[in-house]
Amino acid sequence: MNRLFASQWPLATNQQVNAGQDFIGLSDITGFLRHYVGTITACLVAAFLVAWFYNSTTDPVFTASAQILIEPRLPQHLQEGAEVNLSLDTAQIESQIAVMQSEKIASMVIDRLKLIENTNFNRPRAPILIERFRKIRDKIAEALGFQKSTWASEAFAKLTDYQKSRLTMLIFRNGLDVRRVGVSYAIDISFTSADPEGAARIVNATTDAFVHEQVETKADAAREGGAWLEQRLQQLRTR
Repeated sequence: MNRLFASQWPLATNQQVNAGQDFIGLSDITGFLRHYVGTITACLVAAFLVAWFYNSTTDPVFTASAQILIEPRLPQHLQEGAEVNLSLDTAQIESQIAVMQSEKIASMVIDRLKLIENTNFNRPRAPILIERFRKIRDKIAEALGFQKSTWASEAFAKLTDYQKSRLTMLIFRNGLDVRRVGVSYAIDISFTSADPEGAARIVNATTDAFVHEQVETKADAAREGGAWLEQRLQQLRTR
């Protein structure tokens, strides 16, 4: 038994020595960095170049917001049930949000602010790769004192009137965001654009267009109701 234990001790000691050789020391780290310093430097330089390219070719965006209150319109005989009120209110407010996001409101704002003719508004917020390279070329040309190219306005000018209107409509609807504030009657309207003043004008024009549309809708309903009542009275007089 003693001989068996004695023969096992050297084996355990050798295993500990071999296990100790697996640890990474400071010299190993220094050797790794010295061996791959070129690759690490190239990766860092490439990352900085990509970040600079993205920041130089991406325009900052600004968001303007406004809130509008919706007047609840519930029948008198349904104002006692809380669950019925909540369901009807939700449907009415979602309908109002759909009206704000409709092309009718968008067309009113676009015509009022003449956004189709605004080339700065009709450029995309996230340009494609070719347009990013063109921006870099324009910045280099501007730094050297050459005239800045107008490739964006020229490309937009080549479109037909219908294409211009649809492009403006698409950009407008992508930048507009209409949401209900919690479970209240307040609706938050926001617009994101590269022009902060333009974003504020669009938000204000959107709220004005919605209020104007609601007034026109109520006036049309009143006129139709008055015409129907007048026709009905005329029928009764005839009888």
